[in-house]
Amino acid sequence: VDIIRDAVASGAAASGDATAVRDAYAAARLWTVGYVCRQLVERADPSIVDSAVEHLRTKTTDDDLLAAAGAHSPGSLAVLARHVDHQPITNREVRSILLVTSTLRTGGVTAVLSTQARVLTEAGFRVTVVARNSNSDPSFLPSGVEFVELAGGAIEARLEAWRAICLTRSVDVVIDHQMLYSSYWPEFAAMTRACGGATVGWLHNFVARPLLDGDDRLGNIEKFARVLAHVVALSPLDVSYLKLRGITHSSYIPNPPSAMLDGERRAPRERPTGLHPINLVWWGRLEERTKRVSELLEVAVLLQRRHTAFSLTVIGPDWGGWTAAKFNALARRRGVAEVVRAVGPKRGRELEAAIDTADAFLSTSLIEGYQLTIAEAQSRGLPVFMYELPWLTLVQENAGITSVPQGDAAGLADAITAVAADPVLFARLSRGSLDAAERAGSYDFSDLYRRVVTGAPTGAFSPEPTLEDARLLLGLLRFYSEANRSQTKTVTPRRELAAQVWRRVAPLGRVGLQRLPGLRPLVAMLKRRMGIAD
Repeated sequence: VDIIRDAVASGAAASGDATAVRDAYAAARLWTVGYVCRQLVERADPSIVDSAVEHLRTKTTDDDLLAAAGAHSPGSLAVLARHVDHQPITNREVRSILLVTSTLRTGGVTAVLSTQARVLTEAGFRVTVVARNSNSDPSFLPSGVEFVELAGGAIEARLEAWRAICLTRSVDVVIDHQMLYSSYWPEFAAMTRACGGATVGWLHNFVARPLLDGDDRLGNIEKFARVLAHVVALSPLDVSYLKLRGITHSSYIPNPPSAMLDGERRAPRERPTGLHPINLVWWGRLEERTKRVSELLEVAVLLQRRHTAFSLTVIGPDWGGWTAAKFNALARRRGVAEVVRAVGPKRGRELEAAIDTADAFLSTSLIEGYQLTIAEAQSRGLPVFMYELPWLTLVQENAGITSVPQGDAAGLADAITAVAADPVLFARLSRGSLDAAERAGSYDFSDLYRRVVTGAPTGAFSPEPTLEDARLLLGLLRFYSEANRSQTKTVTPRRELAAQVWRRVAPLGRVGLQRLPGLRPLVAMLKRRMGIAD
């Protein structure tokens, strides 16, 4: 195809329709490159694929390779994504932006995405929100923002649908909010680049999250980062890790304030004296793996043993097998049901009212990316008691937080007991919380988001790693790797045993259900408690 280029150009000049000849030649060349890519990925010995792709890159440009693969060989995009050179967002007029997630629902990712959609729309960009999965609630989005649900099916079909979205909307930049939670983001980023756009990957948790989960997604980020124009994280320590691993095109941006951070400066709270209990509150989703909601009960038991007058209200939706009913049942078994209660989800004014009646916020999270609930609690003047998460921007120089090592429930109980007995200390923590909340809402997010889609945040938002960063990172990576092994040892054998028992009794159980169908709800409940999948 390259050999005949000059002849085609001469023929086009002599023909009656030069444009048609040139377009036909370009289409033939694109098909040929795509055909070679497909043959390499599907037919070649895996041991030679990488070297073959590198040789192919000497024959044509990265843009041509990706365009050809996107049009004729989507299955080869993942391989190509490992090899292409990094291409920043420069010298590009940006008009059309896609914001991408898995599903729009209650949670931090949706809140950030909705804020970005509003800010970028107000800045004059055309914004489209895409959900890769079904069952979204687009009511979270501001008016004027188009919502698209990606077609289902195999990855090739989904990539074709993605290509159509990118081309029909002339997409310039994609912000992928599921980079840390998806295995297929490299293919989508490569397809976006094949269509002439660029992708910004957005990390919504600390970089050690894949170690805790026991998956290979952190390795994938390092392997495929070159296909991304930029990587945005939530803290300077995340950026230090990325840069230490060679991903220099990275920066951090804190999460935007929630509606609860209304900018109103409140007076510091005062701790009632006497025997008045300290009213603790927790809100979030009732998730055990990362939120460690069972640790709330452990702290409550220890407070009771210290004869500290307190109450604890737990607010949030059921999640992953944990329900308000289950939490309250455990509270009864541990003897703290009179002072601890899960009340289910609350939102808006109802949630604010519940927070305003509390004295302090309690957090037992194992890992977080930003933990907006800390900022929300501090905006109401609540002192915060938490397990330490030292990378969070919110906890830096924050005089309203008392933190103890991860898992130190006794330390939390001691801290709460001390503050409950000291009105002066309580007031000092409340003032510290209000100051910290004011700082959390002081960023110019309109400017930061505009920088993301037109170039990249620099300066203080893209710090260089230090030796202290490396020391802290090594300790945290070890901690979360060990936490994963600990969870695997305690949870997996139990579930495997439950599955073995269930398989043995299932045939008899099916016969029983045919005769007594009224037992189906009971069987479903038992399967949920035993962790048996349908």
